[in-house]
Amino acid sequence: EVLPSDFLHARLVLLRYPPILQFTPRHPFAWKIDRAFVVANQAPSEEDGADLRYLVSDCVRNARQLFGVDPFWVPQGPMVRRAIEPLLPSTLLSQRDNPGIVDPSEWSGTRRKRTGTQLRIGRYSRDTEMKFPASVETMLKVYPSDGNFVVDIMGGTKTVPNIFGGDRNVPSNWVLRPYGSMSPQDFLDSIDVFVYFDHPTTVEAFGRSILEAMASGC
Repeated sequence: EVLPSDFLHARLVLLRYPPILQFTPRHPFAWKIDRAFVVANQAPSEEDGADLRYLVSDCVRNARQLFGVDPFWVPQGPMVRRAIEPLLPSTLLSQRDNPGIVDPSEWSGTRRKRTGTQLRIGRYSRDTEMKFPASVETMLKVYPSDGNFVVDIMGGTKTVPNIFGGDRNVPSNWVLRPYGSMSPQDFLDSIDVFVYFDHPTTVEAFGRSILEAMASGC
């Protein structure tokens, strides 16, 4: 652990969350830094301009003031690259993306064969509207209300009722759980099929839950 006032030499500083550069201390760090990388794991905003998280120009300026170098940007995926590419000089943008990864050994070989007459469809994400379809019509196309299915959603106790206009309108074959109420491994082990569908204006930097489901064999 080091403090901004510590005198040190860092050959490389990695900043894995651009919004931390949006509002920064006024005084420069005492560090001597050779290079600084910003791993852009979020787009500046959604495609329609909603949910503005950071301004690329502010982050570059603030990093230069803090560290004395212009940061080199590494997108986490192609959607983020498309969002920040027009806002940066080409000399500050990596030619390669830096996608997130999972360790397959933590996920594979844990699933049990399920039995029963109902196919269990599941999904998990943060409980926010940008992680879900925008309308009831799309929700029901993706997640059936047919009693032959069970739809199990972890991370939708607030958003899903809001989409349907109240708890009483949520289909009776749906199970809503708080986000984080069980481990992703246990959740994936309890369903047959993982189906993830989000908001049409969302810029998805990296769908980690999708990769976790794939790694588990779900």
